Amino acid sequence: MTTAAAPAVTFNPADPQCWIARGRPIEQAETLAAIWQAWPDLPPGASLEARMARLKVRVTAMKPFNDAIAAASERERRARNFAFMDGKAARGEIADHDLAILRGRDLHGYDWNEAVTYAWGWYGAHSGSPYGPSLDARRTPEQLAAYDRGFADGGGNRDDLFDAARRSNLAALRADNRRTPDVVNIPGRPLPSSWPQPGDHARPTRWSRRLIILADSDAGTAGDVLAQIRALPGAAEAAIVVLDPEAGFVSGDDYAWTLPDAAPRPLTRERAEALIGDPAQDGSTPAGITTPRPASRWRSGRWASRCRSGSTIPIPRSARFRASPGSY
Repeated sequence: MTTAAAPAVTFNPADPQCWIARGRPIEQAETLAAIWQAWPDLPPGASLEARMARLKVRVTAMKPFNDAIAAASERERRARNFAFMDGKAARGEIADHDLAILRGRDLHGYDWNEAVTYAWGWYGAHSGSPYGPSLDARRTPEQLAAYDRGFADGGGNRDDLFDAARRSNLAALRADNRRTPDVVNIPGRPLPSSWPQPGDHARPTRWSRRLIILADSDAGTAGDVLAQIRALPGAAEAAIVVLDPEAGFVSGDDYAWTLPDAAPRPLTRERAEALIGDPAQDGSTPAGITTPRPASRWRSGRWASRCRSGSTIPIPRSARFRASPGSY
């Protein structure tokens, strides 16, 4: 099975439809086609000098055409710029410098480039700056004259020695010449620099994940640290262990100081050795601290595997008491 070959696309610059198909307006397409009809390419057999001469003649003929396109684009650009400034003025969003551009057009009939140069001269005098046209303002005599006119309309006087000082003092007192305050942008999320600094606030760790180990003297002294901890909101969720010289590690929920007026019982060396040797105080045995807390209170290690509601809680090895000379 054979397929028909696609028709070859030919480029015939002498045909106006060829340029219209490529996006050219009808007037431009007819002009280009007329130029190619008047000076077409020479056949390949012609000499190189003759073909180059024909190319130069055609380029010369196209120069007015290209210049007209560039001039039309420049007119459209200036018209769009003026329309943009008119829109800002109609909405009340125009600044003093931009308003001077429209003033140069309306009062003196300046085109866009001259109106912009006029505005720079006017605003320079209005804001108290010394006379100083930029390089763009010096490109043509028309633009330099527009700058001088704007500088004079803004209150500048090049013949006055103290002109710049006088205008700068007036600009400092002028309220409409000051910059409008910036609108504070409130971010959706506070910046890290505005976050609260560490202080004496409650730690972010939940009470149910805290383990507090107190000595018998801390639980029974006048300050009663155990009672102070229990008074805190949510402290009932914490695991509190009290080291009692008689019973060893006991649960803070079941512990009660029975001799409030007596002195704290000392933990002697002999009693410490006895507690260390007691299997009930070893975390590797089921014996430990009786507590009604459910198993969900303990999250990891032996605490999660050994704890049940109403069962004994083994003391982890990191929290077990170790006796050493001079530690008690």
